[in-house]
Amino acid sequence: MKKSPFSGLFFMLGGKMRSSQAFRIDLSVRHWEPLTLEEISSLAGSWNLVPALPWLQKIPALRQAVLGQKAVLALPADSGPLLLLRLPRSRAALGSQRFPLEQVPGSKAWVLALQLGAEPTPGLPLLPLDPVCLGWCDLGWPELHWDGLCLASACSPRARDWAWAWVPTCGPVCLRIYLQRSQLEISRWVEELCPGLWQVAPDGTLRSRLSDDCRMQWRDGFLGFSRGFLTPPSDQIEADYFLLLALAEGGLGELQFDLFDGDYYSLVASGYSAASLREYLHARAGAGKKHRWNRFQSRGPIDARASTTLACLQRLGKALGRECLDATELERHLAGLRLGETDRNIVVLVSPESWDEAVFARLAAAQPRIMFRWQLGPEPPHRSVIFNPGN
Repeated sequence: MKKSPFSGLFFMLGGKMRSSQAFRIDLSVRHWEPLTLEEISSLAGSWNLVPALPWLQKIPALRQAVLGQKAVLALPADSGPLLLLRLPRSRAALGSQRFPLEQVPGSKAWVLALQLGAEPTPGLPLLPLDPVCLGWCDLGWPELHWDGLCLASACSPRARDWAWAWVPTCGPVCLRIYLQRSQLEISRWVEELCPGLWQVAPDGTLRSRLSDDCRMQWRDGFLGFSRGFLTPPSDQIEADYFLLLALAEGGLGELQFDLFDGDYYSLVASGYSAASLREYLHARAGAGKKHRWNRFQSRGPIDARASTTLACLQRLGKALGRECLDATELERHLAGLRLGETDRNIVVLVSPESWDEAVFARLAAAQPRIMFRWQLGPEPPHRSVIFNPGN
């Protein structure tokens, strides 16, 4: 038998840990024995990230081991212990630092490698010197934990593209996040988590360097993602998820969100807390089906046709639950509505003689999260007017 450059032992740490046991395999006899985790506690020390592919190419048995298990500890004969982790997505994260994994040749598996006593690898994050603990996420993928820091997949195995609830149209589809932070705070936070990803294009818009179709917008109290009908590359989906999950975990405080179809000018999904965004990103519901993020109240068009603008506003206010004397009072009413308890897609029939564009634009701006569609004309086909106040 050809001599292996290993001392003959792999520690197969398996998938989701159900007990305190790992496994040891003697390569010379292909025999498995139980190995308690306490037996490898003596391997504590200074670990560093190293390239995994050279080891997998050098030792075919090691490649097979990492394809069969999600964590493998190997003991090379001439160097320090080697720990390989197989993760579900193409990038890992150490705290807020994201970095690419290596793909096992001939497979769809992604791995990273750490070696005890190895020199740091340029371009890869430096690991803490504190003792490390191997753990498992709730779906059975490995994680490494230091005091207050975690190394794991940058994208949860439960993760979904933020546009999953949208049935694709010509687009764009927009995810709008409403925050209690300034534009400066939002822009600095985004750059800290995704350095260099969002760049100013010649037309002044923010575009992703991973996909020219993906755009971002920020201003005081607002962070928006948008793209067309094309599916973005997986790296873009994972980068968006990484940023959105950090928001859902309180990165910029409490939030609300809307998913908006820019073709039909209608809401697709909404949430009213950071916890709701996290659940949305991990939802199992299918696109186009009723789920708790799109339980918008539906009603027929509001008939506000009248001979004057004031009479039109009074009819509209009454339909929305408030007797209003003028446009200012109706604006205040709209601004104070509880969004989770009111219609969000509203069609209003308006007579051409009562139409005052400035007044109706003010109403739309007073509550930009209600999608007003103003239809003018006594009979179909109506001329529709839609105001979109910068969202």
